[in-house]
Amino acid sequence: MQDGLDNEGSRWTPLGDYVLRTWYREPGGLAYLVGVLHRTRAAIKSRSKKIGAGCTGRYVTPEQDAVIRRDYATRPVAAIAAEIGKKVWTVYNRAHALGIRKTGLRYYTWTAAHDQVVRDRHALGWSDAEIAAEVGYDRRYVAEKRRRMGLPSNRFHQHGRQRVAAKTREQLAAAGVASLAELKRTVIQRRNVEAGWPADLSPREAAILEYLWTHGPSSRREIYAGIGFDRQVQANGPHWSPSCNRPVAGGQTSYLGDLIRRGLVVYYGRCVSTGRRGGNYGLYSLPIDIQRNLPPDGGTIQETPS
Repeated sequence: MQDGLDNEGSRWTPLGDYVLRTWYREPGGLAYLVGVLHRTRAAIKSRSKKIGAGCTGRYVTPEQDAVIRRDYATRPVAAIAAEIGKKVWTVYNRAHALGIRKTGLRYYTWTAAHDQVVRDRHALGWSDAEIAAEVGYDRRYVAEKRRRMGLPSNRFHQHGRQRVAAKTREQLAAAGVASLAELKRTVIQRRNVEAGWPADLSPREAAILEYLWTHGPSSRREIYAGIGFDRQVQANGPHWSPSCNRPVAGGQTSYLGDLIRRGLVVYYGRCVSTGRRGGNYGLYSLPIDIQRNLPPDGGTIQETPS
């Protein structure tokens, strides 16, 4: 031995094991250990597996096995793989080798009777998730079995649409509305009231008022960019996206135009000079006396934005 370290052919010592544990997982650690310990790569890999030195290869250490045994039945496999530093498929394979199964699932007892259940329920339009719940298997496992039988997906089957329709009716009844459109309108109105704006504003109109309240007088470009709209460039030059406008009887109108007509926004004209011909632009602002009628828990804001 040299300097207390192991030589090729000699027995491993506690000092050699310590050096191996310290350097094996480091970048270039294997090559470094070959030079320091004077052992072959095969010998170092074999020893690292035996002492559980945290190999980065295909081996799973006893500590990692303990985590798999403890959590496999209750935690997502991806979370376990991230914790022990392994691939998802490695955790699945290791759990299979250890004889561990997910709670309530039976992966290794599929029979011809299960095949018949899949065929019968598939003919009725059942989804993979519904069939999996009946036979007690994972949905992905049932989907793979169905594909091997040559059966198409029932994703758009009438049975599934009826289930969705029934669930939607339950949700609408619980919300006390008659349709999804009414539900959307109710949600928008509630959000507007909670923000202190008139209840009948559209979401984009409310966003414009919120932007002007926060930032003060702004140009049209600044407003629309601030609420998420971009200018589109076409053959005839840049123009505002159609989403800045909305259709009305006889044509279309802009959200800013509607707010101005309602007295919620003031337009000051092309009052900003840029010093170049045709470069002046206008500013929009909230009226100086505007108030936000916030709910009692939020207080009533009466200050004018700066």
